[in-house]
Amino acid sequence: MAEEYDDDFQYNTDSGSEVDDEAISEDDGIAMEQEDTSREVLKETPNLDAKVMTLEDLGREMNEIIDEVSAILRIGRGHCRILLHKFNWNKESLLERYYENPDTDAFLRKAQVLPRKAALPPASSVGECDICCNTAPLGGLDCHHWACSCCWQMYLNTKVMEYIQSEAVRSAYQRLKINSFVEGNRLLKWCPGLDCGKALKVEVLVGYSEPRPVVCSCGMRFCFGCAHEWHEPVNCRLLKLWLKKCSDDSETSNWINANTKECPKCQ
Repeated sequence: MAEEYDDDFQYNTDSGSEVDDEAISEDDGIAMEQEDTSREVLKETPNLDAKVMTLEDLGREMNEIIDEVSAILRIGRGHCRILLHKFNWNKESLLERYYENPDTDAFLRKAQVLPRKAALPPASSVGECDICCNTAPLGGLDCHHWACSCCWQMYLNTKVMEYIQSEAVRSAYQRLKINSFVEGNRLLKWCPGLDCGKALKVEVLVGYSEPRPVVCSCGMRFCFGCAHEWHEPVNCRLLKLWLKKCSDDSETSNWINANTKECPKCQ
């Protein structure tokens, strides 16, 4: 009886396994169909999950991410912005890597946000400052240009005030920060429209080199994957190769025009 029971159990287990394999196979097919369907929907419906963002929106979102990560890691905003840039502004990936070894100083040194070696102290901590010629405690960087704390503070304050007085410099600096935020973030792309200045943000990414249409508020319709004008059915990789070929052909034509002449007898 025991053997018969074991045989029945084995048979039922095997049968169940076959059913499970079929179910898994069917589920895989459904999942692939759903993925293909979602891609088709994204292609046929521009801006389904895309959001147009102004410079103010981008600056606000960038500062929110910096504040959130800065509060968790307990580091300054400057260090936090550099760290986020190294992780392509993917805070989830950054925090996941940090929690593997939550030593903030070691983490920042490994990410090359902090120097691996501290500046070497001078032979004597007190000496004559090369700037004000007073005898005082000296400090400096790895370049070993030492000065007293008063001269360092005066120098830095002067440089900061010198640059922030210009509105053009402040605007350019802010634009550079936002541009770094957009260029390093895979979910953001600048609109290629003439003098537009807006960016589009998506919630999910499709496959590499997969064309995906988005439309900016300026009316520009472009591919989010490569930031060129919408080019379906050609994928982004083929478009890049075609543009490179056209560029090479144009350069060859320019060289021929500049360095050769047609034979007058053959004309």
